Amino acid sequence: MQIGSATNWSSVDGGDEHTLALRSDGTLWSWGYNGQGQLGNGTTSGRLSPGQVGVATDWAAIASGGIHSMGRKLDGTLWAWGYNGSGSLGDGTTVNRTSPLQVGGDNDWAGV
Repeated sequence: MQIGSATNWSSVDGGDEHTLALRSDGTLWSWGYNGQGQLGNGTTSGRLSPGQVGVATDWAAIASGGIHSMGRKLDGTLWAWGYNGSGSLGDGTTVNRTSPLQVGGDNDWAGV
């Protein structure tokens, strides 16, 4: 079954109960369960269809964990959001994040 009518998806990755996808225009999209903020849309409300995450058009790579998500931007910076109870977001805290937060200050990440 096709999801929506868009035909410019460039990559997709699924977590336990959520999905992240990139479009060829560099936008980030997410849908599914969002109890810990893993959709990155600033809420903990789930989505039944793809919704854009912010307005950035410079996403290059994505990865969906169990209940957290990560992305790399074209400038080589690493971003994380969602569940952080075990410090999985790498921001030095255990605070969940509902929007993408840059991990550290490095800009030479090669992958996610």
